[in-house]
Amino acid sequence: MTSHVSPNQLCTAILDSVQHGQYPESEDIISAPFPPSAFPDAIRLFHNARDQVKVLSLRPALDIDGWISQAKQLRNDIEAVQSSSSDILSKAQQNKELQRDVHDATTKLHLLQEELAFSQDLAAMIHNLCRIRGVVGHVQDLSNQGELLEAIESFVQLEKQLGPAKTRHRVKAFEVLAIVTNDLRQEIVEDLSRKWHDLICINGRTSTVSLPHDQQSLSTVARAMENLGTLYEHISDFTAQLELAILLPRFQLQDSTHERLLSVDKTTLKLSATASTSDVHQLIDDLDMFITFLAMNLPPSITDPLSKVLAPVLIERLISIRLSTAIPDDLTALREFDSTRDEINRFSELIRSHGWPGQAQLHAWIASIPRFWVDQRQKSSLDSVRQLLHRGYGEIKMVERVETQVISRQDGLFTSDTQTDNWDAGWYDEDIGIPPTRKPNLQNTTANQEEEDVSAWGLNEEADDVAKSEKAASSGDDENDAWGWGDDKNTVEDSESAQDDQRTPAGLKINGHDRQKGQRQVTLRESYNITALPVGILDLIGNVVFDMDQLSHQSMSRFPMDSAVPGLAAIPSLILVMFRASASNVYSINNNGNMFLYNDCLWLADQLQGVVQARSAKQSHLRLHADIVALEAFGKRSYGKEMESQRTIIKDLLDGAQGFMNCTEPPFSQECDIAVRTIVDRLRDTHKQWKGVLSYSALLQSIGSLVSTAIDKIIIDVEDMSDISEPESQRLTAYCRQVIAVEDLFLPQQSTDSVSSQEAAVPLTAVYVPGWLRFQYLSEILDSSLVDIKYLWTDGGLQLEYDVEEVVELIEALFADSEHRRLRVRLSTSQAGIVLPETISSLLVKTDLRRYELSGLVNALLGNERVVPFDFLINGIYLRGSLDDYLTQHALSSETTLKVEFVRAAIPPVHLASFQHDDWVSSVDILSPTSPAQRWSSPNERLPGHERILSASYDGLLRIWNMSSQVTVTSPSAGNGGHLSSVKAVKFVSPSQVASSGMDRTVRLWKYREASDDSPAVMTPQIELHSHKASVDSIAVHQPSSRILSASADHTVCLWSTKKSDAPAVPESSLSAHSSLGAKRRKVGPPVSTAQRGCLSILKSHTAPVSSVIFAPNDSTVAYSASWDHGLKTWDLPTSTSIDTRSTSHALLSLVAIPYLNLVAAGTSARHITLVDPRASATKIVAMTLRGHSNAVVSLAIDPNNAYGLASGSHDGTCRVWDLRSTKTDKDGQVGQSMYTIGRESIGGASRTSRDRVKVFGVLWDPDVGIVSAGEDKNVQINRGQGADPVAQS
Repeated sequence: MTSHVSPNQLCTAILDSVQHGQYPESEDIISAPFPPSAFPDAIRLFHNARDQVKVLSLRPALDIDGWISQAKQLRNDIEAVQSSSSDILSKAQQNKELQRDVHDATTKLHLLQEELAFSQDLAAMIHNLCRIRGVVGHVQDLSNQGELLEAIESFVQLEKQLGPAKTRHRVKAFEVLAIVTNDLRQEIVEDLSRKWHDLICINGRTSTVSLPHDQQSLSTVARAMENLGTLYEHISDFTAQLELAILLPRFQLQDSTHERLLSVDKTTLKLSATASTSDVHQLIDDLDMFITFLAMNLPPSITDPLSKVLAPVLIERLISIRLSTAIPDDLTALREFDSTRDEINRFSELIRSHGWPGQAQLHAWIASIPRFWVDQRQKSSLDSVRQLLHRGYGEIKMVERVETQVISRQDGLFTSDTQTDNWDAGWYDEDIGIPPTRKPNLQNTTANQEEEDVSAWGLNEEADDVAKSEKAASSGDDENDAWGWGDDKNTVEDSESAQDDQRTPAGLKINGHDRQKGQRQVTLRESYNITALPVGILDLIGNVVFDMDQLSHQSMSRFPMDSAVPGLAAIPSLILVMFRASASNVYSINNNGNMFLYNDCLWLADQLQGVVQARSAKQSHLRLHADIVALEAFGKRSYGKEMESQRTIIKDLLDGAQGFMNCTEPPFSQECDIAVRTIVDRLRDTHKQWKGVLSYSALLQSIGSLVSTAIDKIIIDVEDMSDISEPESQRLTAYCRQVIAVEDLFLPQQSTDSVSSQEAAVPLTAVYVPGWLRFQYLSEILDSSLVDIKYLWTDGGLQLEYDVEEVVELIEALFADSEHRRLRVRLSTSQAGIVLPETISSLLVKTDLRRYELSGLVNALLGNERVVPFDFLINGIYLRGSLDDYLTQHALSSETTLKVEFVRAAIPPVHLASFQHDDWVSSVDILSPTSPAQRWSSPNERLPGHERILSASYDGLLRIWNMSSQVTVTSPSAGNGGHLSSVKAVKFVSPSQVASSGMDRTVRLWKYREASDDSPAVMTPQIELHSHKASVDSIAVHQPSSRILSASADHTVCLWSTKKSDAPAVPESSLSAHSSLGAKRRKVGPPVSTAQRGCLSILKSHTAPVSSVIFAPNDSTVAYSASWDHGLKTWDLPTSTSIDTRSTSHALLSLVAIPYLNLVAAGTSARHITLVDPRASATKIVAMTLRGHSNAVVSLAIDPNNAYGLASGSHDGTCRVWDLRSTKTDKDGQVGQSMYTIGRESIGGASRTSRDRVKVFGVLWDPDVGIVSAGEDKNVQINRGQGADPVAQS
């Protein structure tokens, strides 16, 4: 082929290759041959290129020559600079040598100056040493010559000079000199001390003090000591010796009336060896003599500091030893103490005249005399209480209680149908009184006060609280029964007609004329016994009250004791407090101690109430109301304690009868006989003991309470007997009659001369024994025929004591067909493998059989070698009691044939495993061969027998676990396409697709691939679904229709498609709303592209957050939603409309459908589960309520093996397993009760207390895996049990 490339082009390409290394781009040039004709052109081009190179190379040559010339000049300059530098360095070295010489000379000069200064200091120090040594010698000479003052003055100067010199020089010589000085000081001090003791002689054994005749020597020694600083030490020692030798022996009494006196003989002060009569005046004279002796015989240099030390000691000893103990506790003696106060004032003036301190301390003590007297009075009163309690009960005394009332014939006192609890509410005692005396005798105020023994006089035996005690005196109490009409000590004092006498109770004393027509004044009297203790306490309080009155009297006006009145008023309270604190131990030594204590407290409280009322008109500081209330309560507590003890004994004795079961069969019959006989004997013995203590009415009230305890126990035991044979009925009747025989203890008291009335007396048992008529009726029923019982019911008043159910139960127990009634039951089951043959399915069984016995019967009929537990249903309800209970509850006869269905009992779920997370777990789902996601999938998508658990967590991640508690895959984080916040709900759509929703307001679809041999499991984001404006808390999936429902806190429900192609685009407003939420999260890593889609429709009708949504189990075009607005809505999804609303009473938090029963279960915030019938034809909204949780129910799941089964998760920290056929009856009617409770294993299971529990957020029940729950403890927990009644699920 002919080439179109010219020779010039070929030569140019060769030249470019040589010059620039360029390779020709044209394929024609590369493949063209190089003809010989082109050589000349090529040579020409090379010559031209060479010439150009030569021209270009000449220009740099000229520049290089200039550079060389400049470099030479620079080198010369550098050499010149180096030469100059060498000269400079040489000169600098010379300067350094000169500077070194100068430094050496300067150092030598400083050394010489320091040596000179040292020499001068040394000379000065030697001079000082010589001078100080001379002073030391001079001081020693003066001391040896006896010139103490001059020696000490020189020594003081020596110390002043030695101190700075020692500090300045710090040499050994000065230290030695200091030691010598200290020794010299010690010698001088010892010499002065010897002189001091030679001049001042104190003999403690003879109690004498001798001072020198010449004060000059003592003054000299004192002045010397003052210069040395040891005077105060010697004065303190002198004061202590005076205190031991003179003051203490003088202040102390040899006995109660004698003391030793002081005497002065010139310069000697002596304490007499013999004792004289004690007198405060004499004591003050002696103290004056003592101070004057010291002032006259001691120089002022000693007396002035001595007075400051000795005066406080003297006054303190005077007050503590003599004055404080001299204060009397008796008010009369306190008047005589006024002279002592005058003597103290005289003593104050004396020490002032001598110039001694202490007047303020004495005046303060005089002002505190009222307080000291009150303290002394208080101490003596409390000592008297202790002595009184130590002596014990003392003489037992009978006291009387009196009350007066004006009554009329219309008051209904004498008719049983008009008695009220407040018949004495208007009583008053204005006509009864005691004339006041100068010192009231508090023991005689019994008739002046209204009795407040509200416990023993007819009210509650136990101690009432303080508020009720305060009202006891003013509000009328139920004392009809307590007074005991017919007391033989009550008499009729006016002459009324015989007819009126017959109508008047024996307990009324008429002591006045008719005030109006049909009215009269009556007086009620009753006596009881008290010990001597309250009488003594009352006397002590009376003395205190009397002293208070006397202190306020004019005769005490000169004596300033008004301030003692408030303190004195507190002593009665202290007396009562001490009595209450110690009384229990004192009274416990007697068997009737508590009853005596009860009587004593209430009698004392009554008397004190009279004191308070008598002084109410006066301006009194006495405040005893609270103490009276406390005293009454204390007495009542003692009474209640005794009664409770007796009741416990009676109950324990009756427990020996073992409920009277088998009371006709040995050895049980002997136990019953002993129990009843012991009870009767116990009641009689107690009556005998208390008869000498309590009033008659209180005695009957107390014994009546014990009898009531016994008969109540007998009645309960008899009513609990489900079958009473005729022999048992006869034996029980005999027991009742033995107890009824104690009514002779309740006969009213009659006068001894009225034999006929005594024989006709009617026991007051029914008045004092609650339930007595009921017990008598029981005795009659046990011994009566049906006709007799009917008569008792219709005409005998039985209906007043028993209701219909109680009588029916007794009749059923008494009139059974045989000893143990029989009932025909027909057993059947719908479960395979446990069907009974038709020939043995109908049986005659005992009516007292329960589930356990029936289960054993069925196992025996089936011939099971291994016992299988069964549950039993009658009319669709679990049997939870006995067959007899069921018959009674449903009013069925024993002739009825019951159809009983038996099923395998549910096994309690046991804990299998727990999967730990990093944060709270909000939701779980399961992929198993029987799960909806597996059933909906195609065969090639199904897992080959490997279960998976899907969990959603508050950390924003999804995890898929295998059954070995291993995480097979975790969802991507927020920066890689995952959720931006906590995940709230999660579901398997299919084995390869997962749906989730969360607080980031999105629903997300994930593609899931199981691990294979060469690759791990993977979860990748597939679609983001945007529309909600708040947290998405619940989702429901339906894979066959490719639909998802979501419930959100924005009050809406959204319908989505799982297919990207079917889903619409996301509205721009929804994307902008989510952009701010994910702004920070997108910065974590590179963006991940995930398809974003919108919802198919938005269902709007709720007015509060929507908590849960589900598809209808039989129609995927229908949905149910539950909301905080209390509503359950039914939705038609094709039209996106609400077709029905069921309103409840509480916020709804969770939903699950129960297909077999056409019900929807809703968990509520009210802690229960509501079963709602959503069908339009339903006439009742709530079909049943399941109760048992103690907090909100937030998750529900149906039992896949039991059409009636249900599991629930609650914020109370538990999951509960329910069977809708397990019910009970409460105040709201028939309600469901849970079968089992599952606690969180992370905190120890269901046995933990509520405060230790953690919330459960989600629960799911799978037939293969079990009950899977998630919660606040960061765990997924698996429990497995077996349902009771499998029913095929559609």
